[in-house]
Amino acid sequence: MTLNEKQLRKIKITLEIFRSQIGLYNKLKDDEQSLDEFMSLNRNPFFDLTTNKFFKTGLVSNEVKRLNLTPKNVVHDHFIQRKKSMKLFFDLLIQNPNMDVNQFIDFMKKYVSTVGLTKEEHMKVTMLAKNNDEYNFNLYTECDIIIDGMDKFVI
Repeated sequence: MTLNEKQLRKIKITLEIFRSQIGLYNKLKDDEQSLDEFMSLNRNPFFDLTTNKFFKTGLVSNEVKRLNLTPKNVVHDHFIQRKKSMKLFFDLLIQNPNMDVNQFIDFMKKYVSTVGLTKEEHMKVTMLAKNNDEYNFNLYTECDIIIDGMDKFVI
Protein backbone atom coordinates (compact mmCIF):
# COMPACT_ATOMS: atom_id res chain seq x y z
CA MET A 1 0.00 0.00 0.00
CA THR A 2 1.35 3.41 -0.94
CA LEU A 3 0.13 6.94 -0.50
CA ASN A 4 -1.37 8.75 -3.47
CA GLU A 5 -0.37 12.30 -4.50
CA LYS A 6 -3.22 13.98 -2.64
CA GLN A 7 -2.48 12.08 0.60
CA LEU A 8 1.21 12.87 0.31
CA ARG A 9 0.48 16.56 -0.30
CA LYS A 10 -1.74 16.68 2.81
CA ILE A 11 1.00 15.05 4.87
CA LYS A 12 3.57 17.57 3.63
CA ILE A 13 1.29 20.51 4.44
CA THR A 14 0.49 19.10 7.88
CA LEU A 15 4.21 18.75 8.63
CA GLU A 16 4.71 22.40 7.67
CA ILE A 17 1.78 23.46 9.88
CA PHE A 18 3.25 21.55 12.82
CA ARG A 19 6.73 22.93 12.13
CA SER A 20 5.29 26.46 12.26
CA GLN A 21 3.96 25.73 15.76
CA ILE A 22 7.31 24.83 17.35
CA GLY A 23 7.56 28.27 18.98
CA LEU A 24 4.11 27.99 20.54
CA TYR A 25 4.85 24.46 21.74
CA ASN A 26 8.06 25.67 23.41
CA LYS A 27 6.14 28.53 25.02
CA LEU A 28 3.46 26.19 26.43
CA LYS A 29 5.46 23.06 27.28
CA ASP A 30 6.02 24.03 30.93
CA ASP A 31 2.33 24.82 31.53
CA GLU A 32 0.68 21.40 31.86
CA GLN A 33 -2.90 22.59 31.32
CA SER A 34 -2.07 24.78 28.31
CA LEU A 35 0.10 22.05 26.81
CA ASP A 36 -2.71 19.53 27.22
CA GLU A 37 -5.11 21.88 25.43
CA PHE A 38 -2.53 22.51 22.67
CA MET A 39 -2.14 18.75 22.12
CA SER A 40 -5.90 18.25 22.13
CA LEU A 41 -6.44 21.01 19.57
CA ASN A 42 -3.72 19.58 17.30
CA ARG A 43 -4.66 15.89 17.42
CA ASN A 44 -7.27 15.97 14.66
CA PRO A 45 -4.79 16.20 11.76
CA PHE A 46 -3.39 12.84 12.88
CA PHE A 47 -6.88 11.37 12.61
CA ASP A 48 -7.47 12.99 9.22
CA LEU A 49 -4.16 11.72 7.84
CA THR A 50 -4.41 8.17 9.16
CA THR A 51 -7.89 7.14 8.00
CA ASN A 52 -6.51 5.29 4.97
CA LYS A 53 -5.23 1.70 4.83
CA PHE A 54 -1.60 2.82 4.77
CA PHE A 55 -1.79 3.60 8.51
CA LYS A 56 -3.75 0.52 9.60
CA THR A 57 -1.56 -2.18 11.08
CA GLY A 58 -3.88 -4.97 9.96
CA LEU A 59 -3.89 -6.21 13.55
CA VAL A 60 -7.28 -6.96 15.11
CA SER A 61 -8.32 -8.25 18.50
CA ASN A 62 -9.08 -11.90 19.04
CA GLU A 63 -12.68 -10.87 19.72
CA VAL A 64 -12.95 -9.27 16.26
CA LYS A 65 -11.68 -12.55 14.82
CA ARG A 66 -14.01 -14.66 16.98
CA LEU A 67 -17.05 -12.62 15.94
CA ASN A 68 -15.83 -12.62 12.32
CA LEU A 69 -16.68 -8.93 12.06
CA THR A 70 -16.72 -7.21 8.70
CA PRO A 71 -14.34 -4.25 8.27
CA LYS A 72 -17.20 -1.74 8.54
CA ASN A 73 -18.06 -3.13 12.00
CA VAL A 74 -14.51 -2.83 13.35
CA VAL A 75 -13.39 0.26 15.26
CA HIS A 76 -9.91 1.41 14.30
CA ASP A 77 -8.29 2.39 17.57
CA HIS A 78 -5.11 4.43 17.82
CA PHE A 79 -3.04 2.22 20.12
CA ILE A 80 -1.23 5.39 21.17
CA GLN A 81 -3.82 8.08 21.75
CA ARG A 82 -3.54 10.93 19.25
CA LYS A 83 -2.98 13.54 21.95
CA LYS A 84 -0.15 11.48 23.41
CA SER A 85 1.26 10.98 19.90
CA MET A 86 1.24 14.76 19.44
CA LYS A 87 3.44 15.16 22.52
CA LEU A 88 5.85 12.51 21.25
CA PHE A 89 5.87 14.14 17.84
CA PHE A 90 6.54 17.69 19.02
CA ASP A 91 9.35 16.48 21.28
CA LEU A 92 10.86 14.73 18.25
CA LEU A 93 10.29 17.78 16.03
CA ILE A 94 12.14 19.97 18.56
CA GLN A 95 15.11 17.60 18.28
CA ASN A 96 14.82 17.51 14.49
CA PRO A 97 13.17 20.74 13.21
CA ASN A 98 14.24 19.89 9.65
CA MET A 99 12.39 16.57 9.71
CA ASP A 100 11.54 15.56 6.16
CA VAL A 101 8.23 14.13 5.00
CA ASN A 102 9.55 10.54 4.97
CA GLN A 103 10.62 10.83 8.60
CA PHE A 104 7.18 12.25 9.44
CA ILE A 105 5.47 9.36 7.65
CA ASP A 106 7.71 6.88 9.51
CA PHE A 107 6.73 8.54 12.79
CA MET A 108 3.03 8.31 11.97
CA LYS A 109 3.36 4.70 10.84
CA LYS A 110 4.97 3.81 14.16
CA TYR A 111 3.02 6.03 16.60
CA VAL A 112 -0.30 6.97 14.96
CA SER A 113 -1.39 3.72 13.29
CA THR A 114 -4.46 1.78 14.35
CA VAL A 115 -5.60 -1.69 15.35
CA GLY A 116 -9.08 -3.16 15.00
CA LEU A 117 -11.32 -3.57 18.04
CA THR A 118 -14.98 -4.35 18.59
CA LYS A 119 -17.18 -1.41 19.56
CA GLU A 120 -17.44 -2.83 23.08
CA GLU A 121 -13.67 -3.21 23.42
CA HIS A 122 -13.16 0.33 22.15
CA MET A 123 -15.64 1.67 24.72
CA LYS A 124 -13.82 -0.19 27.53
CA VAL A 125 -10.44 1.19 26.51
CA THR A 126 -11.81 4.71 26.06
CA MET A 127 -13.42 4.71 29.51
CA LEU A 128 -10.26 3.37 31.16
CA ALA A 129 -8.04 5.83 29.28
CA LYS A 130 -10.05 8.81 30.55
CA ASN A 131 -8.83 8.16 34.09
CA ASN A 132 -5.42 6.86 33.20
CA ASP A 133 -2.17 8.20 31.81
CA GLU A 134 -1.21 4.95 30.06
CA TYR A 135 -1.05 4.40 26.33
CA ASN A 136 -3.99 2.44 24.93
CA PHE A 137 -1.78 -0.52 24.02
CA ASN A 138 -0.98 -0.91 27.73
CA LEU A 139 -4.68 -0.71 28.63
CA TYR A 140 -5.66 -3.53 26.28
CA THR A 141 -4.41 -6.10 28.78
CA GLU A 142 -6.42 -4.52 31.60
CA CYS A 143 -9.50 -4.74 29.37
CA ASP A 144 -8.80 -8.39 28.50
CA ILE A 145 -8.18 -7.46 24.87
CA ILE A 146 -5.74 -9.72 23.10
CA ILE A 147 -4.22 -8.61 19.81
CA ASP A 148 -1.89 -11.18 18.34
CA GLY A 149 1.22 -9.48 16.96
CA MET A 150 0.84 -6.29 19.00
CA ASP A 151 3.94 -7.16 21.03
CA LYS A 152 6.01 -7.15 17.85
CA PHE A 153 4.56 -3.87 16.65
CA VAL A 154 4.98 -1.88 19.88
CA ILE A 155 8.52 -2.06 21.18
